[in-house]
Amino acid sequence: MNYKNILILPEHLQNASDVTRIGRKHKSKHFTYVWWHVNGSELIKPLYFGKSPLDKEWKKGTYFSRLYRELGGTPGFGWIAESTGSQQHYKKWVERVPELTKNDVAIFVYDYTNHVKDWTDKQIDIFISNREHDLNKNLTSTYGFPTLNIAPTKHQCGEPSKEFEDRLNSIIEFK
Repeated sequence: MNYKNILILPEHLQNASDVTRIGRKHKSKHFTYVWWHVNGSELIKPLYFGKSPLDKEWKKGTYFSRLYRELGGTPGFGWIAESTGSQQHYKKWVERVPELTKNDVAIFVYDYTNHVKDWTDKQIDIFISNREHDLNKNLTSTYGFPTLNIAPTKHQCGEPSKEFEDRLNSIIEFK
Protein backbone atom coordinates (compact mmCIF):
# COMPACT_ATOMS: atom_id res chain seq x y z
CA MET A 1 0.00 0.00 0.00
CA ASN A 2 1.33 3.40 -0.98
CA TYR A 3 1.18 5.81 1.96
CA LYS A 4 3.50 8.08 3.90
CA ASN A 5 3.89 8.67 7.62
CA ILE A 6 3.88 12.19 9.00
CA LEU A 7 4.83 12.88 12.62
CA ILE A 8 3.42 16.01 14.25
CA LEU A 9 4.83 17.13 17.59
CA PRO A 10 2.46 19.79 18.97
CA GLU A 11 5.06 20.88 21.54
CA HIS A 12 6.96 22.41 18.59
CA LEU A 13 3.92 24.32 17.29
CA GLN A 14 3.37 27.89 18.46
CA ASN A 15 -0.27 27.89 17.37
CA ALA A 16 -2.78 25.17 16.54
CA SER A 17 -3.07 26.65 13.04
CA ASP A 18 0.57 25.72 12.36
CA VAL A 19 -0.62 22.17 11.65
CA THR A 20 -2.35 23.39 8.46
CA ARG A 21 1.05 24.40 7.05
CA ILE A 22 2.33 20.87 7.67
CA GLY A 23 -0.67 19.45 5.83
CA ARG A 24 -0.18 21.91 2.95
CA LYS A 25 3.52 21.03 2.71
CA HIS A 26 2.61 17.35 2.25
CA LYS A 27 -0.59 18.10 0.28
CA SER A 28 -2.38 15.64 2.58
CA LYS A 29 -6.02 15.17 1.66
CA HIS A 30 -6.93 11.61 2.68
CA PHE A 31 -5.48 10.22 5.91
CA THR A 32 -5.99 8.56 9.26
CA TYR A 33 -4.24 9.57 12.45
CA VAL A 34 -3.53 8.62 16.04
CA TRP A 35 -2.86 10.95 18.95
CA TRP A 36 -0.42 9.31 21.36
CA HIS A 37 0.37 10.22 24.94
CA VAL A 38 4.16 10.39 24.95
CA ASN A 39 6.92 10.85 27.46
CA GLY A 40 9.87 12.08 25.42
CA SER A 41 10.23 9.46 22.69
CA GLU A 42 8.33 6.79 24.64
CA LEU A 43 4.80 5.96 23.46
CA ILE A 44 2.58 5.56 26.52
CA LYS A 45 -0.88 4.93 25.08
CA PRO A 46 -3.13 6.04 22.24
CA LEU A 47 -5.47 8.86 23.22
CA TYR A 48 -7.47 9.35 20.07
CA PHE A 49 -7.74 8.17 16.49
CA GLY A 50 -9.56 9.65 13.53
CA LYS A 51 -9.72 10.20 9.81
CA SER A 52 -9.74 13.02 7.33
CA PRO A 53 -13.13 14.55 6.62
CA LEU A 54 -14.62 14.51 3.14
CA ASP A 55 -15.24 18.28 3.36
CA LYS A 56 -12.48 19.03 0.82
CA GLU A 57 -11.33 22.12 2.73
CA TRP A 58 -7.93 21.46 1.16
CA LYS A 59 -9.38 22.83 -2.09
CA LYS A 60 -9.52 26.19 -0.28
CA GLY A 61 -5.95 25.73 0.96
CA THR A 62 -6.81 24.46 4.46
CA TYR A 63 -5.13 21.10 4.93
CA PHE A 64 -5.49 19.06 8.15
CA SER A 65 -8.62 21.03 9.03
CA ARG A 66 -9.84 18.39 11.49
CA LEU A 67 -6.45 18.23 13.21
CA TYR A 68 -6.46 22.03 13.41
CA ARG A 69 -9.87 22.04 15.12
CA GLU A 70 -8.77 19.30 17.54
CA LEU A 71 -5.47 21.04 18.32
CA GLY A 72 -7.48 24.21 18.90
CA GLY A 73 -9.14 22.38 21.80
CA THR A 74 -5.90 21.04 23.26
CA PRO A 75 -4.55 22.70 26.41
CA GLY A 76 -1.12 24.28 26.14
CA PHE A 77 -1.52 26.89 23.41
CA GLY A 78 -2.71 29.56 25.84
CA TRP A 79 -6.21 29.76 24.33
CA ILE A 80 -9.01 27.47 23.13
CA ALA A 81 -10.48 28.05 19.67
CA GLU A 82 -14.16 28.95 19.47
CA SER A 83 -15.18 26.36 16.85
CA THR A 84 -17.61 23.67 17.96
CA GLY A 85 -15.08 20.92 17.19
CA SER A 86 -12.42 22.62 19.31
CA GLN A 87 -14.83 23.14 22.21
CA GLN A 88 -15.94 19.48 22.10
CA HIS A 89 -12.32 18.28 22.00
CA TYR A 90 -11.41 20.56 24.94
CA LYS A 91 -14.35 19.31 27.01
CA LYS A 92 -13.33 15.66 26.48
CA TRP A 93 -9.69 16.53 27.19
CA VAL A 94 -10.24 18.25 30.56
CA GLU A 95 -12.69 15.55 31.69
CA ARG A 96 -10.53 12.55 30.74
CA VAL A 97 -6.86 13.64 30.70
CA PRO A 98 -6.67 16.97 32.57
CA GLU A 99 -3.01 16.39 33.46
CA LEU A 100 -1.89 16.42 29.79
CA THR A 101 -1.14 19.32 27.45
CA LYS A 102 0.02 19.63 23.85
CA ASN A 103 3.53 18.93 25.13
CA ASP A 104 2.52 15.40 26.12
CA VAL A 105 1.29 14.19 22.73
CA ALA A 106 2.50 13.18 19.30
CA ILE A 107 0.22 12.79 16.30
CA PHE A 108 1.00 10.05 13.78
CA VAL A 109 -0.63 10.67 10.40
CA TYR A 110 -0.95 7.93 7.78
CA ASP A 111 -1.40 9.81 4.50
CA TYR A 112 -3.04 7.80 1.70
CA THR A 113 -3.45 10.72 -0.73
CA ASN A 114 -1.20 9.24 -3.43
CA HIS A 115 -2.67 5.75 -3.00
CA VAL A 116 -6.24 6.93 -3.71
CA LYS A 117 -5.49 9.76 -6.16
CA ASP A 118 -7.50 8.24 -9.04
CA TRP A 119 -10.42 6.97 -6.95
CA THR A 120 -13.97 8.29 -6.63
CA ASP A 121 -15.11 10.07 -3.47
CA LYS A 122 -17.17 7.01 -2.49
CA GLN A 123 -14.19 4.67 -2.89
CA ILE A 124 -11.99 7.04 -0.89
CA ASP A 125 -14.59 7.31 1.87
CA ILE A 126 -14.87 3.52 2.18
CA PHE A 127 -11.09 3.04 2.07
CA ILE A 128 -10.30 5.72 4.68
CA SER A 129 -13.14 4.57 6.94
CA ASN A 130 -11.78 1.03 6.78
CA ARG A 131 -8.25 2.21 7.56
CA GLU A 132 -9.65 4.07 10.58
CA HIS A 133 -11.49 0.91 11.63
CA ASP A 134 -8.23 -1.07 11.28
CA LEU A 135 -6.46 1.47 13.52
CA ASN A 136 -9.25 1.18 16.07
CA LYS A 137 -9.14 -2.62 16.03
CA ASN A 138 -5.34 -2.80 16.31
CA LEU A 139 -5.05 -0.17 19.03
CA THR A 140 -7.97 -1.50 21.05
CA SER A 141 -6.66 -5.06 21.00
CA THR A 142 -3.35 -3.92 22.51
CA TYR A 143 -4.17 -0.84 24.62
CA GLY A 144 -7.93 -0.86 25.17
CA PHE A 145 -10.24 1.79 23.76
CA PRO A 146 -8.45 5.16 23.31
CA THR A 147 -9.22 7.60 26.11
CA LEU A 148 -10.61 10.46 24.00
CA ASN A 149 -12.64 8.52 21.44
CA ILE A 150 -16.37 8.41 22.04
CA ALA A 151 -17.56 5.57 19.81
CA PRO A 152 -16.00 2.62 18.02
CA THR A 153 -15.76 2.58 14.24
CA LYS A 154 -17.55 0.28 11.82
CA HIS A 155 -16.00 -1.57 8.91
CA GLN A 156 -17.66 -0.55 5.65
CA CYS A 157 -18.54 -3.24 3.14
CA GLY A 158 -16.39 -3.40 0.07
CA GLU A 159 -12.83 -2.33 -0.39
CA PRO A 160 -12.45 -0.04 -3.39
CA SER A 161 -9.97 -1.07 -6.02
CA LYS A 162 -8.91 0.05 -9.49
CA GLU A 163 -10.76 -2.99 -10.87
CA PHE A 164 -13.93 -1.87 -9.09
CA GLU A 165 -13.63 1.64 -10.51
CA ASP A 166 -13.08 0.25 -14.04
CA ARG A 167 -16.19 -1.94 -13.72
CA LEU A 168 -18.20 0.98 -12.38
CA ASN A 169 -17.07 3.21 -15.25
CA SER A 170 -17.99 0.54 -17.82
CA ILE A 171 -21.49 0.30 -16.35
CA ILE A 172 -21.94 4.04 -16.42
CA GLU A 173 -20.82 4.22 -20.06
CA PHE A 174 -23.69 1.94 -21.11
CA LYS A 175 -26.38 4.13 -19.57
